[in-house]
Amino acid sequence: MDELKQDTTEQQNLETTENKTIQEPTQQTAQANQQTESEGVEDHNWKAFREARKKDRAEREAAEKRAAEKEEEAAALKAAMEAAFSRTSPAPQQNYYSSEGFEPDES
Repeated sequence: MDELKQDTTEQQNLETTENKTIQEPTQQTAQANQQTESEGVEDHNWKAFREARKKDRAEREAAEKRAAEKEEEAAALKAAMEAAFSRTSPAPQQNYYSSEGFEPDES
């Protein structure tokens, strides 16, 4: 009977050891898959982040370019206005009306 118990105990020990060796690679594989998935998510997030920064950079550069164009346009308009107003204007017109023509009749 002792031999049977001992055989059973040894068999259980072997099964436990086998189960552990089977579970260990499975757990390692599961952990590796989780790491790969988390790295995949991180890579996806990082890629999305980089694309967003690239888009922001392009929008900022376009806005800066438009602002520079507007400044140039404003400077050109200012120069044109100054040139137009700084020209010598023609001699002021004199009114040759007599003051008599503007007074009401006293009748």
